[in-house]
Amino acid sequence: MKKITVVGVVILVVVSIFCIKKEESKKENVITGDWVVYHADSLREGKSEELFEYTELFFSTNTLYRYSNLGGLLSPTKYEITQDSLFFYTKESSSNKSFVGKLTIAHKDTLSITDGNYTIILYKLRSEHKLMSDYIGLEDHFFTKFDTSNKEFLTGFLDRMKTCFKKVK
Repeated sequence: MKKITVVGVVILVVVSIFCIKKEESKKENVITGDWVVYHADSLREGKSEELFEYTELFFSTNTLYRYSNLGGLLSPTKYEITQDSLFFYTKESSSNKSFVGKLTIAHKDTLSITDGNYTIILYKLRSEHKLMSDYIGLEDHFFTKFDTSNKEFLTGFLDRMKTCFKKVK
């Protein structure tokens, strides 16, 4: 009888670990891909399109890439998802990570990152123009095909930004 109980407990533990790993993998799969974020504050007081803060993000399997209309191509950042939380690794050390926020998936096209009272909402990005993922890929080719002078990407980026500005203005 004790053997059956021990075997049952071991099976239960293994199944629980498998389910936890599967749930973490599911979060990573949800965040990978192209996203967009814009800052509503940049629309206040009749600010122009030139001051509208618009950023496209690409989450590969472990690195975040960002392209902003105000800052251009920003430094890639390594990230990790643990349970429902997003962490960035600091540039000084690959072992130090800092909490970014809790991930909440409203639906497949909207992702919230919340830290205290501050929430960033990311929107899944789809476009007929090429996105960062078309140049980098999930396996982190680290800009091997991406160049800030790439006119095809920049044309698509500016078109998406103008469309977003018109929608939210």
